[in-house]
Amino acid sequence: MLSTVTSNIVNFNDTETQINRCKDLRHQIDVLQAEFDRVKKSLVEGHFSQDDTFTGSEGLILATYKSQNRAQFLQSEFKKDHPKLYEDYCVTQPLKVFLIKK
Repeated sequence: MLSTVTSNIVNFNDTETQINRCKDLRHQIDVLQAEFDRVKKSLVEGHFSQDDTFTGSEGLILATYKSQNRAQFLQSEFKKDHPKLYEDYCVTQPLKVFLIKK
């Protein structure tokens, strides 16, 4: 009985440690993402014009800044214009979400 209780405490502490590590990693990711976004914005605004390429000192292309087109399906408009057809193609799937509270 005591070994089961001890095992549960060890598992609890290990789980709590892993959750706290996830929190730390998420924070580091957020900090790095913010820095990446800041440096990228500085590069784009200060060194690139429309459809530009940056070639490094060894002649290799290091970065490009190009215009692209992207098709996007307007789900809300389709649902409004064709509600029955929209419902025919809707599916519900179970989903598990892992959230770490701050």
